[in-house]
Amino acid sequence: QKTLTKRYTEESIKFIKKNKDNPFFLYLPHTMVHLPLAVSTEFENRTDRLIWDAIEEVDWSVGEVLKEIKSLKIDKETLVIFTSDNGGAGYLGLTDLNKPYRGWKLSHFEGGTHVPYIAKWPAQIEAGQSSDEAIHHIDMFHTIAAAAGASVPSDRQLDGVNLLPFMQGEQTGAPHKTLFWHTGHQQTVWHQGWKMIRAEQSDKPGADPIVFLFDLNNDPTEQNNVIAQQP
Repeated sequence: QKTLTKRYTEESIKFIKKNKDNPFFLYLPHTMVHLPLAVSTEFENRTDRLIWDAIEEVDWSVGEVLKEIKSLKIDKETLVIFTSDNGGAGYLGLTDLNKPYRGWKLSHFEGGTHVPYIAKWPAQIEAGQSSDEAIHHIDMFHTIAAAAGASVPSDRQLDGVNLLPFMQGEQTGAPHKTLFWHTGHQQTVWHQGWKMIRAEQSDKPGADPIVFLFDLNNDPTEQNNVIAQQP
């Protein structure tokens, strides 16, 4: 367990070296910083919390991968995307983990779903740009396919959009007008900055669901439920 991050990194670099002369796709989903937490000896006690030590080692791993593609002189042609599957968990005793956002992993509040999405591709994307538009992980399929010059299946309906035109400045505005997602007893609709969460009360059979409505354009930390004012 302690050497997982290190071994994932070593295997990734081996794969990159082996495929440097051909197009390749590397998917590197670190086990850290999911529980159970562990770090290699070199990263023990870097901070006063094990989770921060684990984050430092993941940061080191990202640096090693970037360093490798640069040393192989393929960094300008390589699209790198860094993101997270969800916000931090609330059971680690870290009350400020997702600040300023409300909520935790598994909740549909922004603290559970609002994550970093960083793309680097020197030959194609101008550095230093940022966007406040809402995107979704489902967009990565179309984006990576487009970057690789691959076509996507046309015999089925696929969710998501190609983000490259937005990254490259060829297209402006919102990639999505509406997004919908659900897990367990929660369903959420996001529409042009408005977000409604409908949560069934699983511990109270037959009870009405709890409904939240937030105007994220003016209330990004979801402090004011305006469902009564905006039914």
